Amino acid sequence: MHPHEEAFIERFVHRHYRDRYIAKGGILREHYWHELQARLDPRCVLELPSNLHLLDRILPVFRAIAPSELATCLSAIEELHEREVTFQELEDWEATVLSFRAGELAYYQSEFCMTTYRCLLIESEPVRRRARSILESLSREQKEKDRPRRSRR
Repeated sequence: MHPHEEAFIERFVHRHYRDRYIAKGGILREHYWHELQARLDPRCVLELPSNLHLLDRILPVFRAIAPSELATCLSAIEELHEREVTFQELEDWEATVLSFRAGELAYYQSEFCMTTYRCLLIESEPVRRRARSILESLSREQKEKDRPRRSRR
């Protein structure tokens, strides 16, 4: 099992599922699609605002809290699994965890369907507060941009 996957399981997966995943040698690929969302430890989850649904809209958060631009993919998509990527290479991949710092900072995106679930997983409460503040600011900015402009007559 990849060290990022093991650290992800140990820190971000709810304790009821940890031993099972460790015994099976990691998270089953099909669990990345939709089951993983329900198995995350809610104490570490920071859900993304719905208006920040595009990856490029949350890149400022990654840049502010990630120790480097390098992330390890843990994914149901075989060609992505255990691949290292930089911020410039990030795409809107479904069923993927981007592990920026093993067991400390990750991004999870479920499958594409009617509602795609996206969240940050952050071990440190101070970092989680900082990320929440940045997300709220970005969300307000995006609401302003998305607000229809009234024409003056």
